[in-house]
Amino acid sequence: MSQASVDQYLGMMKEESGWADFDKADVFDEGVIIVRTLSYVAQLILGDWLFEYEPGQEIESY
Repeated sequence: MSQASVDQYLGMMKEESGWADFDKADVFDEGVIIVRTLSYVAQLILGDWLFEYEPGQEIESY
């Protein structure tokens, strides 16, 4: 799951039509996509990225 895929569902609630399309983004099973959800996904992404590099190591640009 990417941050962008979760961002588009911010504020959506379980009661809304189409919940089945975005319920996978409800990582805390709260029935709503909130900023806490976005923060959690961002931390997962950054955590993986940060551990790939040593302090002072040059980061490749694309």
